[in-house]
Amino acid sequence: MVGGKVASSWQDKQRLGLAAELRVMSELLLLGHNPSRLVVQDGCDLLLENGTRIEVKGSHRIGHVQNDTRHTYKYRFSLNDGRAGKRGVDPLKVDFIIGWCVEDDVFYIIPAIELRDITGVGVYATSEEPSKYAKVPSKYRKYREAWELIKSEGG
Repeated sequence: MVGGKVASSWQDKQRLGLAAELRVMSELLLLGHNPSRLVVQDGCDLLLENGTRIEVKGSHRIGHVQNDTRHTYKYRFSLNDGRAGKRGVDPLKVDFIIGWCVEDDVFYIIPAIELRDITGVGVYATSEEPSKYAKVPSKYRKYREAWELIKSEGG
């Protein structure tokens, strides 16, 4: 979202991607990691000191559900880079996908192997998913704020 508008142009998407990478780097630094941003990216945006490879995705709210007084917001992370034939995540190039829900400042830390043949991930920013619309919890719910999955050097 730039100037109150959803990112739609190429430049807006580039800004969102950069903001997401820098926001995730900030979290990783506070957790004791030393992330590096790669100049040439081929499926991997950040590299940790222990060799962990991370692809970062940012998303603005795409949906809204209201149950009584509770509001729940949905986000979607695209895992298709736009190239013909490129689908999902390549676990040979990346270890984790970290999705940042921008407006709610919530992170999903998902092992790449879980997303091998998936082209997009839908998540809710709240810890409780709206039971009226999601009778079974999202399979990605367990990855909400799961920073412990990313081990420290020597950890």
